[in-house]
Amino acid sequence: MKRTNILQTSSLLLWLLTGILFGACNQSEEAINEKCGSGVVLIKNQGYYELSIPNGGSIYFTNYSKEEGLVQFTINPDSIVPFESYGTGFFVSDEGLIATNHHVIAPYVSPSEVKQAIREVVRQVQAQLSAEYDQMVAIQKEVQQRQMLKYMFGQDYTEESYTAAWIESQMESYRRLYQAYSSLNIAQAQLKLRNKIDIAYNDSYIKSEADFHSCNLVGSDEEHDLALIQLADGKTPQGRYVFPVSDTDPLEDYSIWEQAMKTIHADKNQRLVMIGYNLGPVLAVTNQGIKAQYTSGSISQKDEDRILYSIPALHGSSGSPVINARGQLVAIQYAGLDKTQSFNYGIRSIHLRRLMDKAGE
Repeated sequence: MKRTNILQTSSLLLWLLTGILFGACNQSEEAINEKCGSGVVLIKNQGYYELSIPNGGSIYFTNYSKEEGLVQFTINPDSIVPFESYGTGFFVSDEGLIATNHHVIAPYVSPSEVKQAIREVVRQVQAQLSAEYDQMVAIQKEVQQRQMLKYMFGQDYTEESYTAAWIESQMESYRRLYQAYSSLNIAQAQLKLRNKIDIAYNDSYIKSEADFHSCNLVGSDEEHDLALIQLADGKTPQGRYVFPVSDTDPLEDYSIWEQAMKTIHADKNQRLVMIGYNLGPVLAVTNQGIKAQYTSGSISQKDEDRILYSIPALHGSSGSPVINARGQLVAIQYAGLDKTQSFNYGIRSIHLRRLMDKAGE
C-alpha cells in the first residue's frame, strides 16, 4: 500500500514538473508571430509644420534638413503639401492604447535650425528687394534726366511725370517691405506640428482612407523616444492581441524555471523576434491584405535604457515590438546604425511601462 502511494505521489510530482517545464518552454518564431501578430498595427502620419511669427503671420513647410533646407516652403495655407510617413505600433490595452516611437507620430525638426533657415530666407528676400530698389533708382535717374531735357526745350513731359510718380510709389513699396522683413520677430516664433495619425490593422485591406482608423496622442516620452496613441473610440477590436507590458524588465527578471532553462542553454532572451512593417506599405501590402514581417536576431549589447541586437530592419519598422522566446515584450524598436541594417537599437520595455503608468495617472 505504501509502495502504491509512493508511486502515485511520484507520478503526480513528475506530471506537475513536466507541466511546469512545458509551460516554461521557449516558443518558435512562427508561434510568436502567430500569437502576437494580430496586435501589431501600421501607423500613418500625415501633416505639415507651421512657424507662427508674432508680427509676420505664418510660414508652412513639409520638412527641414541642413541639406535640403525648408521642404515645400509656402506662406499660402491653400498650397500646403503635407508629408506622409509610416511606422509600426502595437496594442497595450483593451482601451485601444497603442505604443510606438515618439518620432513616428512627431518627426523631430529643430526649431532653432528652422528659425535660422527662415532668417536666411529673409536675408535673401531683402537682398533681392535691395537689388530691385537699386534698379528703380537707376531708372528714376534716367526718367528725371529726360524730364529735365523736355522741360528745358519746352516739350511735353507729362508721360515722364507719370512714370516718375509710379517709380516713386514702387520704391516706397520696396522700402516698406524691406522694413517689414527687418522687424520680423523670428526669435519668438512658435513651431507647431499639424498632423493626423491613423492606423490600419494587420491582415486588413487598405484600399482607401476609409480603411484607416483615427488615433489621438495621449502620452509621450521624448527622452526615450516613446509615445502612446489611442483609437478615437477607445476600444481595442475583438480578437486583436494585447501585449502585456511587465512591471519588471524581462531581460533581467527570471523565474526559477526560466533560470533552470537558462542553465541548459535555453535562455528566453537568447533569440528575439521583431514584428513590424519594414518600408511601411511598400512591403506590407499584399493580395491577402497588409502583412507585418517578423525577423529575429540576438542581443549584442545592452545598457539600462537600450539594447543592441542583430535584427535587420528598414524604415517603417520604428515602433515595432521586440519579443523574447517566452513571448514577453522586451523592447521597442527605434533606430538603426548608420550604413547598416544588420544592427538596430530598441528601448527597453520597462520605460514603456513607466510611460503607461504616468499616462494613467
